[in-house]
Parts: sequence; C-alpha cells; structure tokens
Amino acid sequence: MINIIKYLYKIYINESSGISIDSRTLVSGSIFFGLQGVNYNGAYFIHEALSKGAIIVVINHNFKRIINLDKFINKIIYVYDSLKILQFLSMYHRIQNQHVPLLAITGTNGKTTTKDLLVNIFMNNINIHFTVGNMNSHIGVPLTLLSRVDYNGIDLIILELGASKINDIDLLCKICKPDYGYITNFGYAHIQGFYTFENIVIEKTKLYFFLRRNEKLVFLNMDDNTQLLNSQDINSYSFSVLNKKADVYIKIISYYPYIVLSLNEDIIYTNILGIYNIYNICAAITIATYFNICIKKIQFSLKYFQANNNRSQLIFSNKKNNIFLDAYNANFTSIICSIKNFLYILDMNKKDNRYVRSLCIIGDMYELGDMEFFFHVSVLNFLVKSSINDVYLIGEKFYNINKYYCKIKYFFNLNILINFLTHYPVYNSFILIKGSRKLCLEKLVMYL
Repeated sequence: MINIIKYLYKIYINESSGISIDSRTLVSGSIFFGLQGVNYNGAYFIHEALSKGAIIVVINHNFKRIINLDKFINKIIYVYDSLKILQFLSMYHRIQNQHVPLLAITGTNGKTTTKDLLVNIFMNNINIHFTVGNMNSHIGVPLTLLSRVDYNGIDLIILELGASKINDIDLLCKICKPDYGYITNFGYAHIQGFYTFENIVIEKTKLYFFLRRNEKLVFLNMDDNTQLLNSQDINSYSFSVLNKKADVYIKIISYYPYIVLSLNEDIIYTNILGIYNIYNICAAITIATYFNICIKKIQFSLKYFQANNNRSQLIFSNKKNNIFLDAYNANFTSIICSIKNFLYILDMNKKDNRYVRSLCIIGDMYELGDMEFFFHVSVLNFLVKSSINDVYLIGEKFYNINKYYCKIKYFFNLNILINFLTHYPVYNSFILIKGSRKLCLEKLVMYL
C-alpha cells in the first residue's frame, strides 16, 4: 500500500490540480476517487470523470470486471478500498506538513459555531486553513487536508471532527494528528451508532487520549465535569465563567437578547443569540488569546460576527412574527437547550411587558436507534409542561406518537404544515423553529 500512496502523492504534488470524489464538480487535472457507499457508487461515474480531464482514477478491484475501462488502463489504479487510500494519502500529506499546528474540535453540539467564531477572529490576523461547512467526516477531513493549499504559508489548521459511530474520532485523529484539541460538550446524538451515552463520552475523549499520548495541549472548559474527569494528566489551557482559577476567566454580563461577556474588564459585545452559545464564544476567546490575538481584535470580530446557515438566527417576518431559526441540526440535547433558551426569551419579554403569543415548531430527530420513541416522547412531554402556547411537531416519528394535548398539532411532513399555514396564518408571535437539516425547516420562514 505504501508504494501506491507514494506514487499517488508524487502525482498529487507535481501534476494534479487536486482531489475529487464528485464527477459533477471535477476540475481538469484532478485525481478522481471512485468511492463506494451505501447509497452511492463513484465507480459508475469514472467515464464522466475521465472525459472532464481526470489524470488518474482510483477504483476498487471489484469493479474491474463490471466496467470496461481497457482503453484507459494507464489512468486506472485498482485498490482494495479506495476510501482507505484517500485517507492514507491525506495522512501522508499531513505528515509532510506536520510543522503546521492543527487544532481539532469535536463534541456533540457547537463544533461548527465554535469553528466559525475562531475563523472570524483569526482570518484577519493569521493565515489559517479550516473546515468548510461541515466537512468533518471520515471523507470530509481527508478532503480538507488535501485541499490545494500551500501549507508553508499557513499558521494554523482548524478542523472539525465529527463522529456518528464508535472509532470515528480515533481514525480522524490518526489522519489529522492534532497538536491542539477542544471538545465542546457531550450530549445525546447518533445513539444508533454509539448505543449508549457512555460510548459517546468514550469516543469523543479519544481526542484527549491522542493529545495525552503525544504530549500535546487541550483547551479545557473547567465548568464541564466530564471534560475535567477525562482530561487529567494532559497539558491544558482552561477557561471558565464560574472558576476564577482558570487560565482565562470570563464573566457573563448579559445573555438577553444578545450575549455580552467580559474578559479582564474588557467588555465583549456580540450579535449572537442563545444561552447555549455562551461556552462556544468563551472557547473561541480562550483559543484566540492563547494564540496571542489581542483583545481589541477579538472584540471587533465578535461584535460583527453574524450567525448563518440557519443557526441561531433571529428573523423578523412580514406578519410581525419574531422567528428564532435554529434548523441546521438537531438531536435530543440541542432541542432541549433550544426550547429552554426560547422559554427564557419569552420570560424576559413578559418582564418587559411585551407579551407575545408563542409557537414552537420541532422536527423529528434521527439516528436514535432503540431510544427513538423515548426521546421523542421526552421532547413532547417537556413541551406539554412548558408555558409555550402552541406546538407544531413535524415528521413521521412525532406523528406516530399522536397523544392528544390541546396545544399540540402533529404534521406528517413539511408540505402538510406549509398547507396548514397558508390556511391558518400565524401573526404577532414569537416562533422557535428547530429541526434536523434533513427536514429543511428553513422553508417555513416564508410562510410565517
């Protein structure tokens, strides 16, 4: 295998325009990997990739007899597992550039927000290379590392590490070899792949194991007991909003409507909503200070940071509704956090004598395995006991519960709810929209 990796790497460095796994976006001169997954098979797009100018195609052996590629024989490399070759190639590339420090961020919730905050702070101060979007998987991380970047001009690499099953973080650490690490939190997500909450903790803290073994450094939230328990005997740089003994002590000034913090008497204003974002901001401040970014630059970056991609966005509609849109991702932990934050905002409005009717729109959760029914019922019960006026639940999983409560309405899918809203529009309300990316709940905004 090492000979194939070295051969491909030589072509990648000296001849190619980059790496591609998608023939639709392939750039001429690319090395094309025909990856095989449950719902896709890149091998069937090899002819298209070659016609667009792929200089080398890497394909699994088992397609040698199925697809006639005799006339391209000099451009085809047959391997046992094209995905593993892609991963090993990225690992080899990382080893060649290990002089560039790399920060890995993982956790159940808040990875992308923390990364985006850091990118916003660092971008005008040091040269960085970072995860774009949520390319944080066993495919996304290798592709990010193999982006056509001159690492000699890079001061820091920032990568998200996502995990949906056991051993994901272990693999990604071996590939990217982080020098620094941060775990945002531990929550209930991808239970279908992890089986238990304990396994989630074990998997996420494999980042700590790698950093400990290689004498690297972890950024540590001292207010998280699970982080404290699992990060013993690791070099650390800590932060806290409760413990003044932390390396970076940050005070909470306000979290309504936007989060305001203080570091050493310097006030840090933000345009960021959501109590659950406090620690994401604190982590970004802490990491930035560790890399010697001055407080004025941190203040400026956070003051003008705008949440996007349907994450914690406040939208004012033509129907005079205030919509809190948080529909990029959802799991049990993040849904409960969003609802609690929503309730807090409602309470603050009541104290200001600005009472508005409240509506909570929640979509199905996925990858919960045997815990699926339990978690959906738990969310339902939490909503029933809350002070929220109306609740719309979307998706087959919620629909199948179908317990009658006067303020709960069930909708089998998004289109049915959209049809309902056209006949029964909502006005002058404060609305929370929370759901998984798969449901595309942001489409509701135009009907609210």
